[in-house]
Amino acid sequence: ETELAEFYKAVFEAWQEAFEIKTSQDISQLEVRSRISTLLKSAHENEIKALDIMRRSI
Repeated sequence: ETELAEFYKAVFEAWQEAFEIKTSQDISQLEVRSRISTLLKSAHENEIKALDIMRRSI
């Protein structure tokens, strides 16, 4: 359960940071879009890991 919570915490933090960047920086800049993309990809990867944990516990 702790591992699952850690993955979802990482998902939340990545989404939160991506949102903060989107609302506070110039989204037309490639570097900004790239950082947001990296954060969302990380969130997605952690969601998959969390799903694997949940599937194993069934």
